[in-house]
Amino acid sequence: MSDVDVVRRTRALLETLSERERSAAVNRLPDDWPEGVWRAFREAGLCETVDITPPGGEPRTRQRLHPAALAALAELRR
Repeated sequence: MSDVDVVRRTRALLETLSERERSAAVNRLPDDWPEGVWRAFREAGLCETVDITPPGGEPRTRQRLHPAALAALAELRR
């Protein structure tokens, strides 16, 4: 998916969220988002799971928002 597609999808997704969820997505860092916001972004294909397993440690993963989606959200904060 191109960055332009990600930005379009992000903006469209924000329109489907409740006012409270939209405010959280735009005004908070993703680490502070409620689970419902994360779920919406995951279901829209705007997140990916990355491996953050430390060397020799227990396997761990983390959700990461697509960089273009982050940029679109940052633009809305301005």
